[in-house]
Amino acid sequence: MTRAPLSAHPFRFTVLGPVRIWRHEEELDPAPAQQRAVLALLLISAGRPVAQEDIVAALWPEGAPSSAHNVIHRYIGRLRRLLEPGLPARGEGTIILRRAGGYLLAADADSLDLLHFRHLVRQARTQRKNGDVRAAGDTLAQAIALRQGPVAEGIPAHVRRLAVFAGVEREHAAALKEAATAALRHGGTHRVVDALRAGAQDNPADEYLQACLIRVLASLGRFDEARAACRTARARLATDRNGQPGDELSSAMRELDAASSPSPAAAGLLPAGPFEKATELRPAQLPPGLTAFVGRAEAVSHLRDLVARYAPRAGSALVSVITGMAGVGKSTLAVHLAHQVAEDFPGGQLYADLRGAEGDAMTPADIARGFLDALGVAADEIPTTGEAQISLYHSLLADRRTLIVLDNARDAAQVRALVPGSTAGCFVIVTSRNGMTGLVASNGAHPLLLDPFSRAESREALVRRLDAARVEAEPAAVDDIVALCSGLPLALSLVAARALTSPQFSLRTIAAELRGTHSALDALGDIDALVDMRESFAASDRALTPEAAGVFRLLSLHPGPDLSVTAVAALTGLSPGEARASLTELSQANLLDELRPGRYALHDLLRVYAAERAAVFEPEPTRGAAVRRLAEHYGRAAEAAAQLLGSPRQETAPPPQAAVAPDRLDTPGQAERWLTAEEPVLVRMAALARAQGLDTAVVMLNRGLDALRRLRDSDPDAAATRESVAAHWPPTPSS
Repeated sequence: MTRAPLSAHPFRFTVLGPVRIWRHEEELDPAPAQQRAVLALLLISAGRPVAQEDIVAALWPEGAPSSAHNVIHRYIGRLRRLLEPGLPARGEGTIILRRAGGYLLAADADSLDLLHFRHLVRQARTQRKNGDVRAAGDTLAQAIALRQGPVAEGIPAHVRRLAVFAGVEREHAAALKEAATAALRHGGTHRVVDALRAGAQDNPADEYLQACLIRVLASLGRFDEARAACRTARARLATDRNGQPGDELSSAMRELDAASSPSPAAAGLLPAGPFEKATELRPAQLPPGLTAFVGRAEAVSHLRDLVARYAPRAGSALVSVITGMAGVGKSTLAVHLAHQVAEDFPGGQLYADLRGAEGDAMTPADIARGFLDALGVAADEIPTTGEAQISLYHSLLADRRTLIVLDNARDAAQVRALVPGSTAGCFVIVTSRNGMTGLVASNGAHPLLLDPFSRAESREALVRRLDAARVEAEPAAVDDIVALCSGLPLALSLVAARALTSPQFSLRTIAAELRGTHSALDALGDIDALVDMRESFAASDRALTPEAAGVFRLLSLHPGPDLSVTAVAALTGLSPGEARASLTELSQANLLDELRPGRYALHDLLRVYAAERAAVFEPEPTRGAAVRRLAEHYGRAAEAAAQLLGSPRQETAPPPQAAVAPDRLDTPGQAERWLTAEEPVLVRMAALARAQGLDTAVVMLNRGLDALRRLRDSDPDAAATRESVAAHWPPTPSS
């Protein structure tokens, strides 16, 4: 669809150059400088919410005053009334909206130059894919002409130094290189020369841009200007790199010497080959990092150490696999690390969301095709088959030290073909909810299982997102919120957003809201459907086999804190072998933690989600039968343990159900170890059985617990020994 020009819309915003606003034909003044910086942060985020704490951190990097949040509120209010003069003092307006603990400026490609630029670049790449390379060049020329100076010019320098502004500069530089390459190949260099000169001046260290400028000027016959560009580049190199240009700049300089020497080329008959050579692009595809990044010091140190110690060797790239459950912060960590080490990879950064947790996961060929576009391969040079596209992708990376982030991978098969067989030293970061053991085995990937935040990290996350004084004023409420969020960064950020958007509520009120809601996930989901915790879990759930999904739902009926394979078999009515297969699948999907071999635990918020699914998909008779089987499983084993430890035989128990296989206990030592390991479960199971009216099971469970207490009373010094042996329980269950 063709878009109307920006001037046809009531509001126009620019950030590709000075930060400016127009309402119809009237330009508005967003001063003072800090207020203009707030506007720039909203514009550079291009329709995405900007958290209030990120604005505070940007404006006061050395430490914010206690009044910082009030100052931000005043700036936002003034900007709203500047844009909509009739707006009441506390009116929300329709342009700057409150969203997800921050603010969003409602702009689109028709009103914001950055979004219009991105629209044109996407359009050009589509045209190139479709074979219309000349039209693609024209569209790219329109896109790069939108930049009227350094990005967000006119705001305080310390704000402009933020990564998000540098990222947009890299976007424009990449498009500029694409435009120059297209013009050199297919004509139209006169349309890009001015933008290229400005871009080269603003990025003196970017040798690819300097090479593009030299080639474009030479192609237009402007040899004096091209030689001046060479002298400028050499003067910088004399200081920065001891006078030694890189391969691309050296090649451009040689081509200029050949083209401007006395020959037919000097009369304007330039040799076609050298100037049609594609300029190598340095892609910069990383998404913005999280300003309020918290914790993970050990993980970041481990990953940075991997990069520092890595020595490239033939046929091998460095691969790190970050795994963990939904909402634990895998992507945030990967992007944070990638920004930290990006300068170590001069070949650029490639990024792709593989959509592995969704139903429409991308194929390796789809991803490779997108990477070829980012690397500047023209549409007519891209092979037609997926296999050939992947092969070309590998060839291009063979001598480039490139950083590649493969986010949200489904399994090892989806990413294996995308790992370069490179000697240049590529670094591949993979994130997945899957354990990715296949990639560890076949590619020597370094696995990192990301655990939920500790209580200290959870508290720090709240402090970073909320006013520290507000957190310190209600320590008990903060402790409650930390416990209810179970260490999941996504849950904590949602609660922080709730607190920021409702400053009139105390943290105690918000904690009570979480506790008292029918489901903790409802309380979290109400904040922003785009980051709904329930949907994060659902994506993992949808990827399961029907058998594993059924086991996952029924696990919510277990009283916790952990359980064995035989307990799962009793709960579900499966054989131990079938139960083990589903547990392995759930563990690989990071929906279940294997605490130690054969012992599993369900995260608190996942238990809530599983219970919701069970209520919908497991009829009440099915749920009731599962609880009865589980109570009998534990009850019969507890009764057997009690008898082995000297309790009289219980004669009133009913015949066992066929689907129940209690753990086999043959000696008093086994009985003691089993009771010690299962004690927390037995206490909770007795309460659940009592609530369900399962009186016989309650009696058997209590007999086992009583036997354990009598044993402890008779030998109080044996506690340490019992804890030691319990750590190695249970043995491998017999099938």
